[in-house]
Amino acid sequence: MEPAANPPRDAWRTRFLELSQARPASPSPPPVIPRILKSLQLDAERLDEELRSVLKAKLAFAVSLLKPEVGSIEEELDVVLQALVFYFTVWKCTPTPGQSLLNLQFTSTNPMHVSQQAKVGGSDRLGKLQRVLFGIGTIFAPYAWSKFSTSVAINRTRNGSNRLYLYCRLLDGLWQLFSLINLLTFLREGRYRNLLERFVGMFCVYQNPEMNRVIGWEVLNRQLIWHEVSELLLFVLPLLNIASLRSKFPLLRQFFGQNDGRGMNTGKTVRGSGSSPVCPQCGLSDIVTPYWAIPCGHVYCYYCLSALGERGEVICEACSEVIVAMKPCPQQSPQENS
Repeated sequence: MEPAANPPRDAWRTRFLELSQARPASPSPPPVIPRILKSLQLDAERLDEELRSVLKAKLAFAVSLLKPEVGSIEEELDVVLQALVFYFTVWKCTPTPGQSLLNLQFTSTNPMHVSQQAKVGGSDRLGKLQRVLFGIGTIFAPYAWSKFSTSVAINRTRNGSNRLYLYCRLLDGLWQLFSLINLLTFLREGRYRNLLERFVGMFCVYQNPEMNRVIGWEVLNRQLIWHEVSELLLFVLPLLNIASLRSKFPLLRQFFGQNDGRGMNTGKTVRGSGSSPVCPQCGLSDIVTPYWAIPCGHVYCYYCLSALGERGEVICEACSEVIVAMKPCPQQSPQENS
């Protein structure tokens, strides 16, 4: 039996081409568009607002050093800040800070209106007209409407004309109604967070669809930990007896000093100084019934010192010494009498 001859080296390629031509080409499946989480889109908008408020506070503080009347130009500062953020983000077809943190970016509804030069990395970017309209609607239109409505309200107060004021209220109510309808539509479809995005034709998509659920919780965790620790301290610290802790742990005197921890007078009076004593317990300087704490000589209200005596061993709130007795205050301190 003769051995079979070896097939040519390109036999598999020839056979593959023949089978490919014989089999009808199946249509390619449509691309799978990942579903954008509505919570991420709303969180991105909220993060942008928070960042703008922080930058606005810093800018207002810097301007206040040059012009103390910052309140009169607060709206203008907000417009300048929004214009700067808009130019470096949306105008340059880059995500906003909130979108960058949540892996989002803006894209166009109708890719046919976007030029071929604006398509970067296979994702449809925004057209120039869309960016211009979005900038006007985001920055200048709210500012102009705020100034116009304020002037109409002032003229109504001065002249008593209500027609133009009622028209402004009607337009404002219609805008709020359409915004509510758009919000309900957004919660159903997941596109167009506000009316401006729907009018311009732009919505949020993932920058990297493979990272659509990667969310960092480090900042939120730190905020929650700090909030809980502060709440615990606010609950525990008023329950602590600082004077008793100072007497038991001498190292704490370096932190709390020799006063009562509240910046009060020590309660001692110096003869000839003319200064009135302050009760270390309640902080009153006008003591009706002053009593000395023996042996330290600090002046207390009678009722405050009696209340301390009901706890058992009495520790002076001013110097942390043990009080063994109490005595009404004459003109001199007990240490001066001795």
